[in-house]
Amino acid sequence: MYNETTGIAHLSIIPIRREPNERSEMVSQLLFGEQYKVIGAEGVWLKIETEWDGYQGWIGEQMHMPTNEDFADFVASEPIFTTRGIHIINHVFDKIPMFILHGSVLPGYDAVTNTFKLANGTFEFHGQTLHQAQEASRDKILKIAFGFLNAPYLWGGKTIFGIDCSGFVQIVFKIAGIKLLRDASQQFTQGHEIEMDDVLPGDLAFFGKDTQQISHVGIILDNRQIIHSSGKVRIDTLDSQGIYNKDTAKYTHKLICCKSVLTDFTY
Repeated sequence: MYNETTGIAHLSIIPIRREPNERSEMVSQLLFGEQYKVIGAEGVWLKIETEWDGYQGWIGEQMHMPTNEDFADFVASEPIFTTRGIHIINHVFDKIPMFILHGSVLPGYDAVTNTFKLANGTFEFHGQTLHQAQEASRDKILKIAFGFLNAPYLWGGKTIFGIDCSGFVQIVFKIAGIKLLRDASQQFTQGHEIEMDDVLPGDLAFFGKDTQQISHVGIILDNRQIIHSSGKVRIDTLDSQGIYNKDTAKYTHKLICCKSVLTDFTY
């Protein structure tokens, strides 16, 4: 039984599973530097709740790195994210490299020394970062989203090597410094509804059978287009019916409504 109540992802990607076994479906992922609470245990599995969005699931205990409360508060108060694809970090002492991806967190990153600390040591990082306190904008949202084009679809994924529709929307907004929940049905509860004629680039469109069965989400672009993860992260046409896939000449998703979580932001 673990006494630690918090942990931090010290690997590039940690799968979060629906049930405590390797065969259970992956429902989300932890990226490097993301924090979580340990809320239960079963055998060699830990039930966690993520700090960023309150999402719950199971990780293998061999992937768990405990933190203390002081460190947890420190990371939460100083969220600094990586941007622009793949990066390499190096352990300061043994110089062993590790690859990390879009949206990873660098706890207390010092831009002067290009270092940050994790529970297992000090690391060097030379790359682009974004502080959550920096101003978000619609233009920034779109630039980040385009960086994921052609990433393959993966249920529960959050990276350029595999990403689902809500994971794509969440990580894009996260890199821009805006918190969204994990699943499309949860994101549907955020922001406020707007008419199609009033949408702006960076607003969200939700799809499904009805408002109780939201199953897809994407980010609205100019000229009645949408960027979303369906087979891969792609750009399709959006109208009052839904998403029209020009490759198949078919509508693939029924539009339920559009919402804005960026009302106060400009280009």
